[in-house]
Amino acid sequence: DVDSAYLIKADLEDKVGALSDEINFLRNVYEEASIKDTSVVLQMDNSRSLNMEQIVSEVKSQYEEIAARSREEAESWYKNKV
Repeated sequence: DVDSAYLIKADLEDKVGALSDEINFLRNVYEEASIKDTSVVLQMDNSRSLNMEQIVSEVKSQYEEIAARSREEAESWYKNKV
């Protein structure tokens, strides 16, 4: 029993050591990757004009084409089953 308990203790000590090493590694990675005293200036150009009506009509036509193909596939499947 003593030998078994000693082996379990040694195994747990190894796991604690490995986890401590991992924590230290992750802490170092975090400290190196952290951003300190950084400022960012963004500038946006909103001068482009979007023709939303054209975009909506193009998307609508694409969906109509998809619906037509799906309808044709369903009809051909139905005809094959009948």
